[in-house]
Amino acid sequence: MLRLARALKSRVGFADGERGVTLVELMVATGILMVAVVPAFTFLSAQQRTANILEQTARQQQQARYGLSVFGRSIRGAGYPAGYSYIDSSMFNYAATSDVSVYSDVNNDHTTELVRYWLDTTTHKVMRSVTGPDCASPPCDYTAGLWTKTAPLVSDVRNNSTAGCGATSPPTPLFAYFTVDPGTGAQTPIATPGGNVNNLVDINYVSLALVVDVTPGRSPTFQCLKSGVQLRNWRP
Repeated sequence: MLRLARALKSRVGFADGERGVTLVELMVATGILMVAVVPAFTFLSAQQRTANILEQTARQQQQARYGLSVFGRSIRGAGYPAGYSYIDSSMFNYAATSDVSVYSDVNNDHTTELVRYWLDTTTHKVMRSVTGPDCASPPCDYTAGLWTKTAPLVSDVRNNSTAGCGATSPPTPLFAYFTVDPGTGAQTPIATPGGNVNNLVDINYVSLALVVDVTPGRSPTFQCLKSGVQLRNWRP
């Protein structure tokens, strides 16, 4: 029987004169381990959250700046619809605080397309559509057009639900329109151009304000990016 007891001790790792780890010792060792491990995990988790916030902030800025760049090129290079001039047309087809249509050669194919930018409040995206004119019978017809391509330009746009860029309450205007005096440089706002040609012909400067937030209610908070574009082909 004594031989059997010694054999069992040997199998479980205890030799004569040795004893096992008590529950108290195990709890003390676990506590010491937790004191070392928990702060390390807390630090790593905080670092990960910070990295995610920085990444999302950079993404917000990147997509907003891209949208500003595309919009700026379209407006800066705006012209008159094919077959028309400043005598009988404006560079804009429609202009509102969240919806604008302008004539511009965005494809660099020497044909002036009709370009529209608008805020889709359901998807929180600024959309862009380009319509190619039907020029079979001059002057060119933009109403039906030969083709239209539509795609999102900027995502996570919160102009309609967030007060930003100087607005005291939502919605934050996406577009604002001005007449700039060529001599003095003074800007006169054109509040509601809509489809009124008498107001549309006066627009020679457009400002854009984007309120972008990829994580509403959490960090990073919304960012406001602004841009202003003067029409280089405008004629008074």
